[in-house]
Amino acid sequence: MKLTRREFLVLSALGLAGIGSIKAETAGVVSKRPLGNTGLDISILGFGNAIHFTEIFTPETSDMLFRTALKNGINFFDTEIDERADERMGRLPLSERTGIITSGKSYKRDARGLEQEALMSMKRMRLKCLDIMFLHALDRPDELDTVCGPGGGAEALRSLKKNNMIRFAGVSGHNSDILLEAVKRVPVDVVITPVNMTNMEEFKKKVCPELKRQGVGIIAMKPFDGGNLLKNPYFRFFVGTKNMLRYVWDAGVDCILVGIRKPDDLYRAVDMAKSRREMTSVERNNIESMFARYGKNIIPIHKNPVYLSSRRPADFHRVFPA
Repeated sequence: MKLTRREFLVLSALGLAGIGSIKAETAGVVSKRPLGNTGLDISILGFGNAIHFTEIFTPETSDMLFRTALKNGINFFDTEIDERADERMGRLPLSERTGIITSGKSYKRDARGLEQEALMSMKRMRLKCLDIMFLHALDRPDELDTVCGPGGGAEALRSLKKNNMIRFAGVSGHNSDILLEAVKRVPVDVVITPVNMTNMEEFKKKVCPELKRQGVGIIAMKPFDGGNLLKNPYFRFFVGTKNMLRYVWDAGVDCILVGIRKPDDLYRAVDMAKSRREMTSVERNNIESMFARYGKNIIPIHKNPVYLSSRRPADFHRVFPA
């Protein structure tokens, strides 16, 4: 399907605006937003410290990137279900981690397993308390029932809170129905969920209003849909990464997690966050019209059969790292 002349001119302006505003270094620091009703202020850009990060970078390079992020105002560093991610964060002196929102994740659905993993995360990061402990990749109804049943992970979250070992409970997941149900049943203070062009309509109409109503903090992941959107030449050139991020920032999220696969990924994301401006209704409508026309064949990663059939979520992140 070819672009009309009008579409070409409008979308070229949108895409080139996103590309042209990337600078070598932008002054100031990344701004912050309230994280739901937690009382925490979170940077609008989060550092994606997932499995591929520890596989790509040496500990010394990780230290440098962490310090660069901190210097530029980033205060949320995602951790993956990989002890190396915790250990990398634990390398930094505690004096340099002031103001960081700390978190851990667990695939365990039972109380004992989740509590043990929370304690191990704290040990590896040399902490006595985590700000947020996430039930990770909670995407199936039977797993939610296990979490909320006798001896389930919800019990561990309540116990950890009561004993001042975590401050807030979180859930990450790709299924909006399960996510909203978990918020009611666990209960949950913070969620991590995909937000991008492929699911924006559902997010804005169903997910975001309910989460806002309950005061739940929203951390967006997969702003480029696991790289799917960047593989599409229409979106890569005419929209661009900066406008994809702006589109998600304006959807009501508190923070966007961006994966870091090379140092330049961090530098560019920081500059985009610092120089961010709100989207106009015209820009937003142009993006949505373009996706309606050219994004019909994109299968969102959270609906990809490779993910749905996988029982080892770590493999999913290696296949869809971005």
